[in-house]
Amino acid sequence: MGFFEEAKHKIEEVAGKVEEFIGDARGDSAMSAAGNAHAEHGEALIEQDEQRADDHKDHPDADGERERAES
Repeated sequence: MGFFEEAKHKIEEVAGKVEEFIGDARGDSAMSAAGNAHAEHGEALIEQDEQRADDHKDHPDADGERERAES
C-alpha cells in the first residue's frame, strides 16, 4: 500500500467524521448519515489495506527472496 492510497483513505474517514459532526450540529440527519457512511467506508478501506499488507508480509517475494534466487 502506497503512502498516497493510505492518505486518501484516512482523508475520506476524517472528512466523513467532520460531515457527520456538522450534520448533527445543524440537525441535518441526511448529512449526518452520509458523513457516517463516508467515515465507515474510509475505515473499511484502511482495514482492507492493512489486511493486504499482512497477507503479503508472509509471501516469499515480500523480502526479496525471488530476486536472491534469480541471482
